[in-house]
Amino acid sequence: MAIFALKLSQKREIATDRIEIDVQTKTGVTVVVSTAEDRAMVTFLGAIAELSLAEVPSDIFRGHRHLHLTSYYLQKALQPDFFYLLDTARASGATTSFDPNSDPNQGRDENVLEICRHTDILFMNEDEAKLMADTSDVEAAGRCLNEICPTVAIKLGAKGAIGFRGEEVVRVEGFKIDAVDSTGAGDSFAAGFVHAFLDGGDLRKCLTIGNACGAFSASRPGGTDGQPDQEELARFLMYASLRA
Repeated sequence: MAIFALKLSQKREIATDRIEIDVQTKTGVTVVVSTAEDRAMVTFLGAIAELSLAEVPSDIFRGHRHLHLTSYYLQKALQPDFFYLLDTARASGATTSFDPNSDPNQGRDENVLEICRHTDILFMNEDEAKLMADTSDVEAAGRCLNEICPTVAIKLGAKGAIGFRGEEVVRVEGFKIDAVDSTGAGDSFAAGFVHAFLDGGDLRKCLTIGNACGAFSASRPGGTDGQPDQEELARFLMYASLRA
């Protein structure tokens, strides 16, 4: 499984020089059961839960512009050091983003709120944001979270997304697609948003590119086959503008 994942990453031109294979540890695997209405995920944690700060090279951020941390609830050994990783990345000159994902226990972890204070961008979906801010209104949730994090992007699924940055509140509608599988759409949204952010885009552009990447992902089955490259993204945006 580890070798397969490594080769797949290389095929997609993802740098793999920092990946280490430990034959004593099993690769984490998630099985997704997806329907048109909902989905369920079952995860064998394996190495996901075992990675610790001791295994992260001290120079890991050298030469990099951005750190994105996610899957907080699954990374058991690394959880206490999310603060340190974000602070260290920012001290090295990199920008940061954090997407905690949903708590499998459907609870509200106060530690997550504290971690939000250490990142430049916070990603959550609507339910996560409402739960974390303890409110039933998504805009109130965004404003609350924006008090502790400079930029907040809340994913609204087919309804698009809403972003908060200081006094700025931007809503962006979702793209009209024939949805096939939403697995990985949230991660694709975050990737698109960060890409536009690093390219100097304003909040509206970041949300629009994030939405486009999420929609493109949902239009294809599986969690990775629908991740567009720049040419595919440009074609998707052009086609969407013609349909509007």
